[in-house]
Formats: sequence, structure tokens, C-alpha cells
Amino acid sequence: NTIVDREASINAHNSQLGNALKQGRQAIEGLQIDPDEKKELLSAYGKLTEEVAKEKPKPGLVQLFWNTISTFTAKAAPLVQIGVLLAQAFGIIAHTAAPKT
Repeated sequence: NTIVDREASINAHNSQLGNALKQGRQAIEGLQIDPDEKKELLSAYGKLTEEVAKEKPKPGLVQLFWNTISTFTAKAAPLVQIGVLLAQAFGIIAHTAAPKT
């Protein structure tokens, strides 16, 4: 079950979140950051999409994975929208930094 498959599953339940997750993944893949950081970021992102795709996602885990991802919101603008949508859907604290222009 790949991240893309989970995004499609999420999209069936919440199209806004599914689309935001797809754009976020693309933004992460395009980031020019340390390869080890990118690996950790993609790992947290994969865990986030896996949790959100579950029938009953655990808000605590969504928050945990988002906390790692949110440290990069200033570098990848699409991640900000994901934080907003996760906050709406799961009541997490988004902790998003405005993207640098």
C-alpha cells in the first residue's frame, strides 16, 4: 500500500485533504534539502497518510507525524494547507510557518 494509494483512499473520503496530500508529497519530493532530512520527512509523511487513511485515525498520531512535517512548511507552501485541513478534520494543532517568498 503506497503513499499514492493511500492518497487515493483519503481522496475518496475527503477530496480536499487527498488533493492537499498529493500536492504536499510533490512539494516534498522537490525540496532541495539534506537527503537524510528528506528521507525522515518522507517517512513521517508516509506514516501520516497511512494513519489518515484508516477508518478511525488516531488524532494523537496524526499530531505526532504532523509535528515532524510542519517544521518544513516554510520551505514547501503546499504543506501549510495540509496543516489547516488536518486541524479541521482531526482537531490537531497545525503549527505551520508561513512559506518564505
